[in-house]
Amino acid sequence: MPAHMDAGISQTNVQNPEPSQVQAARGRAATALAHLEHGHRDAMEELRVALCEYVGALRREGSSREATLSSVRELVMAPASPDGALALPGIVRDALAELTLEWCAAEYNRLDGEK
Repeated sequence: MPAHMDAGISQTNVQNPEPSQVQAARGRAATALAHLEHGHRDAMEELRVALCEYVGALRREGSSREATLSSVRELVMAPASPDGALALPGIVRDALAELTLEWCAAEYNRLDGEK
């Protein structure tokens, strides 16, 4: 294989060993959502805090308000655990999404005001 092709392969196969701040914050939010699905004590507050961290990470990376809220909605609407769909049926998950979007819009606006 020519050297110029080999250099290109090694560059595309390198993976960042540490997750980005957005990925890490999303992971914490998904964990908090799984805790809520399992009825853990204080899970709503854990979810609120984790989602606000996720919103902050998205905003720092330049995500627009609409894109940020869309990412939050996508996260909340998908079950975070194997039995999450049973624990939070569609109508409950829709209500949770609406509540969390209110939290996240407020957090995005708060961060926007800190510029």
